[in-house]
Amino acid sequence: SLVVPEGAGSYSYCVAAKPESLIDRAAQAIAIDFGTSTIIPTVFAPGGAIIHRQVLEVGGCIDLLSEIASDPELIKFLGSGKSGNIETIRQGIESGNFQYGTRNFNFRYIYAHHLTPWLKDRLRLAYKEIAEWRDVAQSFVAWGGGSEMPGVSKMLQSQGINPVPDGCWANALGLERIATGRLARGK
Repeated sequence: SLVVPEGAGSYSYCVAAKPESLIDRAAQAIAIDFGTSTIIPTVFAPGGAIIHRQVLEVGGCIDLLSEIASDPELIKFLGSGKSGNIETIRQGIESGNFQYGTRNFNFRYIYAHHLTPWLKDRLRLAYKEIAEWRDVAQSFVAWGGGSEMPGVSKMLQSQGINPVPDGCWANALGLERIATGRLARGK
């Protein structure tokens, strides 16, 4: 009986985080959602209403995976003259072993080479989008699966952005919290 805007579940998850909330409900907050296809900076008013939300013109994690797939060193290793398989690359990153499928090729250094420019570009655009709220927001968080990729958390923290634990599940867990609360109130 309720349709909430994208990010509402993640916001709820952050407000209810234990032992300490990740977002101060009484103040403005900024979140950047690092998704598969999109990067979405969002500004929340005290209490969680969305003040500003804008999908960036660049893609999300899929762009990074595509850059790795088309890296000349990977193409050379594959010997086909074609880009690598994005799904195989995603699995290697998610497993943390950076192996290209069952082949004896570790692409960790290719990932590291492409990660920093990919993230810096997205942060630059996100900062531009939320510039007028950046100095007054009391919380600055990142969620979405991209925030959990190896090395991203450390890079975000160095920029004063708090990566949300379970960032790829934050929205689902927060939506469950919202639904449970509504059910308890009979809505």
